[in-house]
Amino acid sequence: MSGIRHSTFDAEPRALAQQCSEFARDAQAELDRRPVFVPLTVEDYTATGSTSTRIRIGAATRPWSVTLARIAKTYGQDEPVVCTPVLNFVWDSTTQSIDVFEPDGLTANTVYRLQFLVMEAP
Repeated sequence: MSGIRHSTFDAEPRALAQQCSEFARDAQAELDRRPVFVPLTVEDYTATGSTSTRIRIGAATRPWSVTLARIAKTYGQDEPVVCTPVLNFVWDSTTQSIDVFEPDGLTANTVYRLQFLVMEAP
C-alpha cells in the first residue's frame, strides 16, 4: 500500500469501525491499480513465414503489453521451436481485438499453438 493511514487500532467501537472502513477503501484502491494478466491462446495457427503477418487475438480492453509466452508445433509438442517474437502489437478498438505479428523463425505451412500473456493496464 502507498501509505498507512493509522498505526494503531482505536478502542472505541465507532472510531474502530471508521478505521476498518478506511482500511478497506485503501486496500480496494491499491487493488484497482494493479495490472491484470490474461493468458490467450491461438490454436492451430498455420505460419506464413513472414513477420508482417498479423495474428488476431481477442481482448476485453486495450492492453499495455502483449508477450509471447509459449509456442509449440501442434503436431510435435515436445519439439523445440526456435523463434524471435516481434514485440509490437496493434489494438483495434472497433473490434476489441489485438493484432500481434508472426514471430520470426517459424516455418511456413507448419501448424503451431501460440500462447500469449496480455497485461491489461490498471
